[in-house]
Amino acid sequence: QKQDAEKVAASVKGRHSVFKMLRVVDGDDSWDFEYEVNPKNKYKGMSKKKAAKVLQKYDAKLNNAGKVTGTFGKFDWTGYKFKATKHPGNEKYGNIQGPSMPQPTGKYIIGGKTPGSPHRDDWIAKMGDKRDKKTNQLLKAVAKEKTEKDKKQKAIDLMGLGSDPVWKGRVKSKSLTQITTWLGQLFVEEYYQTNGYPNLTFEDVNLHGWDEHHIKPANWGGVNQGNLMFLRRGEHIPNTNWWNGRRQLLQAALTA
Repeated sequence: QKQDAEKVAASVKGRHSVFKMLRVVDGDDSWDFEYEVNPKNKYKGMSKKKAAKVLQKYDAKLNNAGKVTGTFGKFDWTGYKFKATKHPGNEKYGNIQGPSMPQPTGKYIIGGKTPGSPHRDDWIAKMGDKRDKKTNQLLKAVAKEKTEKDKKQKAIDLMGLGSDPVWKGRVKSKSLTQITTWLGQLFVEEYYQTNGYPNLTFEDVNLHGWDEHHIKPANWGGVNQGNLMFLRRGEHIPNTNWWNGRRQLLQAALTA
């Protein structure tokens, strides 16, 4: 509708001083935007016929503040099929758990910023404490050994790795600090692998390459409570791209 397009034009012009002029013009089958920066130019909007179909699919409209609103009960979920690897941090903080990403429900309003991950730093700190506790236990247990080599060998023996050729090589080439730190990481990794997360490495557990995702995106009106899940970045990015595509589609339809 022209009135909705004018709201968007006024909002954009108010936020971007580069526009000398930005107004809505009738493009026969669409409402177009004529703008002047230097020189004058014209942007072709979505056809009014296509826009009507899009708005019907997504139950979308503009509110008085010029923001896109609607309900997820009437929403085109085509292409919304995303895997979500399970992570122990979800269990710890009461987040949603995989193996798939659920669809959000309720109303939506597009706008605002993503607040980031509320639990990430706390979880990483806890995993560091868990690793360091085991590392310190090993250092205490090997303290009476006479040489550093003996201490390193004793440490891997205590972890059941005394005959492992990789670890025996590390005894020869790495410091006691390095070896006991790695053994602490291995302890954390094995703990979670035997408690429901068999495919996660220590790096996974420690959220390297993982994000805390808002299932209902924060810039669609999503909050933290009951709306978060840790998932791999490779799972997160396609989902974010899907939402960005829907946002751009709706904004184009509402200005047609």
